[in-house]
Amino acid sequence: MIHLIQARIELEARKRIRRHNQDVARSGADGKRFAKRTGLVPKTSPPAEPFYWSLNRHFDPRYCLAHGKHIAKGLWYSLKSGRYAPRPAVEVSIKKSSGGRRNVRIFTIPDAALSSLLAQNLTARNGGVFSASSYAYRTDKRPLDAVIQLSNYIKAEKTYIIGFDFEKYFDNIPHGHLAGIVNERGLLLTTGRERDFIMSMLKHRFADRNAYSKGEFISCTAGVPQGSSISLFLANAAAHQLDLELERKNGVFCRYADDYVVVTYSYEDAISIVNTFARFSATTGMPLNQDKSSGVRLLTGVGQGEIRSFPHFSFLGYQFSSGGRLAMSDNRVNGIKRAISRMVYNNLLIYPRRGFFNSSRIGPGFRDWDLATCINEIRRYIYGGRTEKELSDYLDGDTNLWKVRGLMAYYCLVNDHAQLHALDGWLCSIVMRAYKQRAKLLAAAGLHVLPAGREQLLDGSWYVYPPISLETRLPSFFLAWRAARKKWERHGVGGVAASPASVYVYG
Repeated sequence: MIHLIQARIELEARKRIRRHNQDVARSGADGKRFAKRTGLVPKTSPPAEPFYWSLNRHFDPRYCLAHGKHIAKGLWYSLKSGRYAPRPAVEVSIKKSSGGRRNVRIFTIPDAALSSLLAQNLTARNGGVFSASSYAYRTDKRPLDAVIQLSNYIKAEKTYIIGFDFEKYFDNIPHGHLAGIVNERGLLLTTGRERDFIMSMLKHRFADRNAYSKGEFISCTAGVPQGSSISLFLANAAAHQLDLELERKNGVFCRYADDYVVVTYSYEDAISIVNTFARFSATTGMPLNQDKSSGVRLLTGVGQGEIRSFPHFSFLGYQFSSGGRLAMSDNRVNGIKRAISRMVYNNLLIYPRRGFFNSSRIGPGFRDWDLATCINEIRRYIYGGRTEKELSDYLDGDTNLWKVRGLMAYYCLVNDHAQLHALDGWLCSIVMRAYKQRAKLLAAAGLHVLPAGREQLLDGSWYVYPPISLETRLPSFFLAWRAARKKWERHGVGGVAASPASVYVYG
């Protein structure tokens, strides 16, 4: 066991070093990009090492790499003797992909490594214990599996949908509830040492940057230790009893973390399920999120008297409709548009608006190197690094692709073609409008470029110059979807490299 812990410590330490080196490299690339596009010398300096590396030597990956074996022995002996307690975590604020900020806790490298190792063992051992309708944080299931299953559930003419999730789930899970689940014989497959580790992690101490250096720590009294791998296993464990209760009801469900969608085919069964959620919430002390919990609704295209009806609902970034329509959810479409709008602004407008521009970036023939860069950054986002030719050749049957990647790999199940064509039209429109604004800004500085029209952007003919490795035509959501769909139909979810971490947005 010692050598396994040591290997995991070294893996965690190298991961943190690699992450910092990537930040440094990204900063350097940003500086080079600024110099290339403006002709000015960047004034930025490489990012400093994370402040918490100096708070305790067990946060320092270099120390942990040099002393991994010694640290692993200490961890193992403390775990065997029942004396293990994690060192205090540091709480930091990070940006959320959906906007705003949230607090996470960073554990020392040895504690994070031990958490990762035990969480992996617990998850693998309990894969057959957890409900087949639970899809989050598992190696044997993917979010796309949940989407496929749920779409099969709602094909009946009269379908009742019950949607619930819990208020600040990860923050509010009572420790007493988790202790009861972990310690109840026969409910989950755990060892005594794993149970001791879990209880120690639940009671971990933490502090922010200022309080940490003063030794002013706070003890965690509720929730799972976010920032550690064990929190994901515990999130599934906390809902396990509710899953078992729902399995005994007339109906079917899918759960991802605390996000439940339950499908029934009678109003009486739907009310019974609502009561099950209410009892579970009252018994465990886990409050339901009233803003995000829809209660009972009838999935239909027309109203049904006194029963609330609705034409669609969203789950795991997909929108499900009564007629079998599957589309990207409104939240996800808005997130995609925000991401692409940011790419367009950063490539075409940010520096000209500030009055900075390198005149060598534009010229006859190639017209504008920044436009080429912008188009290919968007292409990487949608195509996952594939070229237009690779996707087209695959669709024509001239070649094969090992996996289809990128944004549309996750949305291979979409069957709303109109939505994809609308996104293609929006993409062309936003790039065309931004380039018109760019042309005006450059003209004001005495630099003249021709506007890029819709047809030129779609076929890439705005660029007339010796061939370059960059493709000059706008990418297409519909083309990427066709390739992903073909791969899924032939090879299932294993044929699409869908990354929920990068594409998934709740709702």
